This record gives sequence, structure tokens and C-alpha cells, in this order.
Amino acid sequence: MNKMFETIRYLLLFLIVPFTLIEWRLFGSGNLFCSFSYILISCLLVLFVFIPINTKTTNKILRLNILSIAFLVGLVIYLCSYSLYTFGLTTFNHLHYYWIATGLLIYTLFYLFCNEPSVFSFLRKLIVTVACCEGLICIAQKIDLMPTTNSLFHVSGSCSNPNVTAMFLALSAPLLFIGLDNRWKKLLHIFLLSLIVVSVILLKSRTGLVGVIVCCAVFTTVKYSLYNKIIGLRPSYRIAICVASISLLAVCGWTLLNFEKESSYGRMFIWKISALSIAKKPIFGAGLSMFQHDYNLEQAAYIKSNNLSQHEIQNAAFVNMPYNDYLSILFEGGVVGLLLYLGFILALLVRTKYFVTSNEGLSCMCGILAFLTMGVVNFSLTAVPALLVFSIYVAYILATQAKTRSKRGLFSFVPRIGYPKLLYSVLPATIALTQIAANRTVIAVVVGFHLFLFPICVLQIFFW
Repeated sequence: MNKMFETIRYLLLFLIVPFTLIEWRLFGSGNLFCSFSYILISCLLVLFVFIPINTKTTNKILRLNILSIAFLVGLVIYLCSYSLYTFGLTTFNHLHYYWIATGLLIYTLFYLFCNEPSVFSFLRKLIVTVACCEGLICIAQKIDLMPTTNSLFHVSGSCSNPNVTAMFLALSAPLLFIGLDNRWKKLLHIFLLSLIVVSVILLKSRTGLVGVIVCCAVFTTVKYSLYNKIIGLRPSYRIAICVASISLLAVCGWTLLNFEKESSYGRMFIWKISALSIAKKPIFGAGLSMFQHDYNLEQAAYIKSNNLSQHEIQNAAFVNMPYNDYLSILFEGGVVGLLLYLGFILALLVRTKYFVTSNEGLSCMCGILAFLTMGVVNFSLTAVPALLVFSIYVAYILATQAKTRSKRGLFSFVPRIGYPKLLYSVLPATIALTQIAANRTVIAVVVGFHLFLFPICVLQIFFW
């Protein structure tokens, strides 16, 4: 029986990566198919990881990053329960399930990485393989051997949006850093890394290029202790290096800004209108998935009451996202939501000395920093394959920060019998129920169930 569950777990892990990149228009939108696949497979993975667990075993976790965990759980609960305490226009939709599934996926992967180290190796090889396939698809599209998935772009990969493909490729690059210490694998990994970089260039994605640059810069700086070496130089050399670095950053930034100038002006106009709307609801925001509604009303009011510049006239259009993760969270979740998100990230990375000593930990940190940097200029949190890889990195960092212990701790009162298993098993059913529920009372009951579910899940996962 356990062997069967293990096989199913690996099958689900094998499917979740490519299914987030395949845009089958089953639900009218290819992106919705990726989102629903991600949600469904994540929930099924929770089932087949925790149902077969023998709750009498004592796999204990020590030195948990409780602060980071608390921020993440708080953010998910805050976003998913927003409509209950604001009574605004928001309703429970697939984005709520998206965040619930992400929280559960991170905890599930955390448990697997702590108890089955081979899972991370499996996912690493799978992601690299899929990334290489994406790279070959990009090259084939460039030389017209394969049709593009979006007629607006010559090269887009398997996704209709080339930025999504590029973000996935950029986040897969750090996994190739792991084998650079092995001289037999070094040439192969450098070749595959070159394939990824070339593919990102073919996709013409500034976001992807930023991600790759951040990954390489962070890995090189930490791996070879460049900071300590620079500090040991004479003051004149340090000043020269600082000036050269700032100049290089300025040139790169200016080049990327002018690479697609109209797109850059469009982003700045969107951020300007978003800031005007945020000022009206700064504390709690407009609500999850309310950006499209509130932004376009604000833009219409701005156009009506102001003399627009030529660039603003050209870029005024219907907008459904701010192309900035932090602005998006601030817009929809307010200052409270942004503080929860930043608190989660800072609490996760504050103990870097515990996980940068290994290539795996350093690579995961590079991926997380690249994801956070790409979020400044694009929608990395709602790019499903990018969020999936980010979740894997987060789970590995949490697992690396943890150690085992033999005795039960503070939470020994958590029930050992099958109550948590029952909760996990009915989770997909509640998601299906909420999808068809139109009654606000039913939605409130289901959200309340999720609020009850999260603490039980966390306690049961962390303190067996």
C-alpha cells in the first residue's frame, strides 16, 4: 500500500511541472487550465502524502522558522477571508484556491524534503529537463520548425505569454549551479545553462534576463566570497570596483529600459494610476482579484480630469494587472497584505548562514532572490510555473533550516488519530463545492472551514 502511495506521489510531482506550462484551452483560457491543474494536483499531492502516514511515528522538526511560517499562513488567511470582513465586491474565486493550494503545497514539499531527500533531487532533474525542452522549443520556433503559441510573438515557448516561459527558465537556471563542483558534470551544466540563457534572449523578455543576471550575480558573489575579497583590497581599489559596478548596473538598466521603450512607458503609466487608486484604500486594499475593476475605473476618472501626455494617451488601455507583484499586493491587500508578504520573505532569508553552505541551499536562495527581483517588473506571483518553482525553493529552505528531535514539544496535544486525514481528504470536495456556490453564507462557511484547516494542517505536519 505504501509503495502504491509513493508511486502516486512521484507521478503527481512528475505531472505538476509540465501541466503548469501546457495551456490547453479547456476552460476558455489556457492560463486557467494551468491554474486549475496546479490547484488540483497540489491538493491531490496533499492527500497522497499525508493519508498513508503512520501518526505513531515520531519524525520531529527542530528549529522551525516559525516566524516565516506564521507570516505565510497569515497572508493566505488574510487574502482568502478578505470579503468576509470588508463586505466589498470580492467573491471567492480561483485565485483564493490558488493561494490556498500554494500554502498547502509548500508545507507538503517541506515535509517531503525533510523525510525523503531524494524528492528534491527528482524535482531538480525534472525541472531542468522541462526547461531544456522549453529551450529547444524556443529555438525551433525561432527557425520556424515549430509554430508559435501566440501569433503576436515569433517565439513564446509552450506558453502564450513569452514572459511566463522566460520566468520559468530563469528560475530553473540556479538548479544547474548544483553540479558545477563536479568536473565531469561541469561542461554539461554550462552547456544547459547557455541553452537557457539563449532561450531567454530569443523570448525577448527583459524580466527573464533580469532573473538570470540576479541568479548568476548572487551565486558568483557568495560562492567565491567576492564581498570578502573586495573588502580586503586597498580603499582605492574598492572605490574603483564600486564605481564600475554602479556604472555597469546603470548601463544594464538603461539598456533594458530602452529595449522596449513603449512597454516601459506603459508600465510607468500603470504604476502611476495604481498609486492613485491605492491612496484611496491604503490599509486593507481593494480585495483579491479586484485590481482589474478598480484600476480601470480609476484610469477612466484620471483621463476625464487630466490633460494626458502623448505617452499616456498611447498607453491608456484596458489593464488587468499592474506588472509588479508588490504593487499588486498593496493594491489588493493593502499595507497589511504587503507587510505579511514582506515579513514572510524576510523571516525566510534572515538566517541565510544555515543554508548557503551547500550548493543546493545557495541555488535555492538565488532562485528566491531572482523571483523577488522579477516581481518588481512583472507578475511573477501569478505566473503559475514561476510560483511552482519558487514554492519548491521555499520548501527546501524551510527544510534545510529544520533539524530532527526525538521528543514531542509544545504541541503534543495535536490529535494522533485520523482527524487531519479527514480534513485533507475533504479539501478537494470543499473546493469543488465553493466553485458552484453562489450563496454568500455557503462561501462564509467554506472559508471558515479553511481558517480552521490551516492551523490543524500546520500543527499536524510539523509536530507528529
